[in-house]
Amino acid sequence: MALETEADRQAELEALGELVTGPLGTFLAIPLEAYEDSPIEGTVVEHSEASFVASAADVVAQGLVQGSTLSYGGESYRVTRLEPDRTGMTVVRCEVD
Repeated sequence: MALETEADRQAELEALGELVTGPLGTFLAIPLEAYEDSPIEGTVVEHSEASFVASAADVVAQGLVQGSTLSYGGESYRVTRLEPDRTGMTVVRCEVD
């Protein structure tokens, strides 16, 4: 399903998003997996990076830039890169702070 309208994007965020705390408050973002199954059965690999998909409007409203701090799931993250997709969504790449 393409997220062609603002209503589509908002519905996707409400269905899959979780609250992330940014510099100016909370917003909905879809966390991309920071963990993945390891090839060794029964173990999990933890990455030092995390990514979130947020609406471009929320990224602007939060004033997110490289170096901004986010909180999610009891962890603190520093924004390393913003990747707008030109459809109204932005991938926010982070590292554990």
